[in-house]
Amino acid sequence: MAAAQVSNGLLSTLSRRQHEILMELVKGHSAKTIAEHLGIHPRTVEAHIYRIYRKTGTHGIVQLMEVFFAQL
Repeated sequence: MAAAQVSNGLLSTLSRRQHEILMELVKGHSAKTIAEHLGIHPRTVEAHIYRIYRKTGTHGIVQLMEVFFAQL
């Protein structure tokens, strides 16, 4: 299954934009790089990342990646 097609479990609660940001995080991009790529402010990206953590019950990028890859 392709990463962009992950839509079950905890990750299914993410908005479209949060999914976009998650895919950028999986690629190893920083908030600044993601912001430039999506044409939004880095603080907006950070707010989305915070919401992703809350929705997935994670507390950092390592835990988030564990949840993400566990659902592939």
